[in-house]
Amino acid sequence: MAEEMIQLLIILLGERHQLGVGQVTLKECVTREVLHRLCMGPCPHSKLQDILPRSALNTDDEPEVNLDHILQSLATYKHGGPGSKRQYEVRSEVLSEFCPFFFHYSRSELSKATEYLKKRASNENTEDVFQLLPTSLQAFTAPFDGVRNLFRTDQLVGFIGLVIGRTACMMSQLWTEQLTFAALYLAAMAMRDEEDHGLELARPGQPFTQLAFKDMTGCPKNLFTFDAIMKRFKGCKRVESLSTLIEAVCKVEYCIPFPPPATVDISV
Repeated sequence: MAEEMIQLLIILLGERHQLGVGQVTLKECVTREVLHRLCMGPCPHSKLQDILPRSALNTDDEPEVNLDHILQSLATYKHGGPGSKRQYEVRSEVLSEFCPFFFHYSRSELSKATEYLKKRASNENTEDVFQLLPTSLQAFTAPFDGVRNLFRTDQLVGFIGLVIGRTACMMSQLWTEQLTFAALYLAAMAMRDEEDHGLELARPGQPFTQLAFKDMTGCPKNLFTFDAIMKRFKGCKRVESLSTLIEAVCKVEYCIPFPPPATVDISV
């Protein structure tokens, strides 16, 4: 249940390649669809056409949207074996645009993409694609920009901190690697959003980076902050495969200089 919840949050906050939702063009939307289909494995031209809406390929209405032109930037055209069709294979340099939470994937399609990309990473001796941070986030259109307010809620930060804290505690059995990965991905996505689009939001309050690294418990000793948990989490053997994401969250650079935290006088 927790995994489904955090994946839904990632989709709501991160999937902006929809006309009217994000500040994107039809070509950008089509390019993202094609990329994620190619990330499931090599594919012939005919199948790529089948997965796209007809309106997206209407070159009379949208002359800039041309599937062949899009494929030139995303894939290489390779000969198949004897008696097989030639197929398009995704280029290594665009794999960083892959999103493991792509909302058009079914469970079986995500599993297929995962296996294919891990095989590619192994064959090419490159870093696993799932170690990569969220890519640049498109801006929301005005009616949907308020969705970003979710990033600056104590509830979101507390949820992420709870998942990370349970993972860092070796005595806890209430954790899974996928849930931990999703929590880290969501935290990195919040930081990326602040970097790309600044801190101007409709809802007043502290940004995610300040909420996440403040003393949420009010404890003067500063033992239970998100920052303290992350430092402990950094050496956790349970999730060594997520080391790149952990490093990125631990080394977050704030978008603006924050005032020093208020001190608590306990000398009574």
